[in-house]
Amino acid sequence: MEIQSRPEFAEQITNENQDKLTEDNYEDVLANAYTSPQNKKAIRQVIKVVDDIVKAAGKVPKFISLEFARSDERSDRTKSRKTQIQKIYETTAKELLKDDQLIKELGSVSDLSDRLYLYFTQLGRDMYTGKPINIDEISTMYDIDHILPQAFLKDDSLDNRILVRRKDNNAKSDTVPALKFGKMKPFWNKLQKHGLISKRKLNNLQTNPESIDKFKAVGFVNRQLVETRQVIKLAANILASRYPDSKIIEVKASLTHQMRESFNLIKNRDVNDYHHAVDAYLSAFIGQYLYNRYPKLQPYFVYGQFKKFDKQSTRIGMKTNHFNFLYDLEPEGKNVKIRKPTKIINKETGEIIGDRDELVAKLNRGYNFKYMLISQEVYTRSGALFDQTIYPANSGKKLIPLKQNKTTAIYGGYSGSKAAYMSIIRLRNKKGETYRIVGIPVRAVNKLNQAKKKSNEKYLAELKAVIEPQIAKTKKDRKTGQRVLVPQEFDVIIPEVMYRQLIVDGDQKFTLGSSTYQYNARQLVLDSESLVTLSKNFIERQIARNNLNEFSDVD
Repeated sequence: MEIQSRPEFAEQITNENQDKLTEDNYEDVLANAYTSPQNKKAIRQVIKVVDDIVKAAGKVPKFISLEFARSDERSDRTKSRKTQIQKIYETTAKELLKDDQLIKELGSVSDLSDRLYLYFTQLGRDMYTGKPINIDEISTMYDIDHILPQAFLKDDSLDNRILVRRKDNNAKSDTVPALKFGKMKPFWNKLQKHGLISKRKLNNLQTNPESIDKFKAVGFVNRQLVETRQVIKLAANILASRYPDSKIIEVKASLTHQMRESFNLIKNRDVNDYHHAVDAYLSAFIGQYLYNRYPKLQPYFVYGQFKKFDKQSTRIGMKTNHFNFLYDLEPEGKNVKIRKPTKIINKETGEIIGDRDELVAKLNRGYNFKYMLISQEVYTRSGALFDQTIYPANSGKKLIPLKQNKTTAIYGGYSGSKAAYMSIIRLRNKKGETYRIVGIPVRAVNKLNQAKKKSNEKYLAELKAVIEPQIAKTKKDRKTGQRVLVPQEFDVIIPEVMYRQLIVDGDQKFTLGSSTYQYNARQLVLDSESLVTLSKNFIERQIARNNLNEFSDVD
């Protein structure tokens, strides 16, 4: 792994892979790629979207920004946190704990929030002073503080956060723990030795931003800018082959998340589908900003660019002492000592990248669009033929036989038939014509496909035979007293309609969830204030914003 990550070898590997690709053989590459079916599907969608944009615009884009959404592993992680700490307490309790008070407190907690997690991994002590923390006061008297300041490094992970007394945190300002609380190093080392904090967290605690060597600098840049996930690399490889004149920029999902948090761009998946478009816009916005703002760092995020570092290189070709690469864009708190300049300048070339206020206004304008084009994937279903519940003969439901020779009057049967897709038919009767959507059962698909191979006429005849029992009316026979099926006259208008197909019926606009269920295709649009109110972490956002305005002291 070390050899292939070296620039000269990575460049040769990329060039070799590009030679294997042609414009139309990406399916062969995906077929042999060691990645999940979900990733392959995502890559196919990316290629189709880019191809469609090129067709609509009539030209190839100069930049293509790629971002892969972060997976939500929070629920699994919070469950394992408690178990992890309990094991450490059990195996090293005598050395770490003076009494069993912490063990009792841990046992009484069901949900281990970030604040509680930090409390227990710090052995119930303040990381700056070593003084015991009263667990009942952790929400009122203590803050979660960033070890390395946000102005230096945008890292909201637990490896860069600690629980400390609010009074000490306010007095510390932007001084790092290594300089102000160096006497706590033995305690920090003990926590790391027993697995309560990671090696990375220990390094952060002991780091002085003013004296970082080039190797640490490379590590910081990699964590902030370099996208390592396979799906991104594979998509970039294919797009670079199809559009060799386009710059493929790989944007980490953490950067778009940072922009949303910094500018309060609420993401609520339950309101509408616009969050997908906003994420894409943020990725493109960030990609071009990084490309223009940090030209010497392009090898870290532009696919196919490689930088060779010589022995005289001391700061990986960049003149900066901070690694929050969006810092110049971010808003300021109310009480900062030194204001950021409005003009964002490339410090290496002196070129003006843009005006921060104008860039932010452009960003907010895109976020607040009331109408966006939405495309919904259509699909057919396969797999289960019926709902799995078997109902008795006297259930009163319309049943489907368990087997061909088992009548439902004796053996019962299945109730729900699973539809593969739908058809639109026109019914004809004395009152006139009506249109109806009917489901085509999964169990009938095989026969329909065989008929389609023979001729379209045979397919339509088989399709009508499948539909006919669904729309037939029941009528009581006067002679026998039994109820019999009476077929209705109908024509097949559209043989195959997929799920989530868009339908415009007069002033109604909807997509099909089934033959009887509709989804409203009109997007709900709310103002920013309503979105904030609906957000799950509304209270936390307000507290964080108040703290930022009250305590911000960036210099």
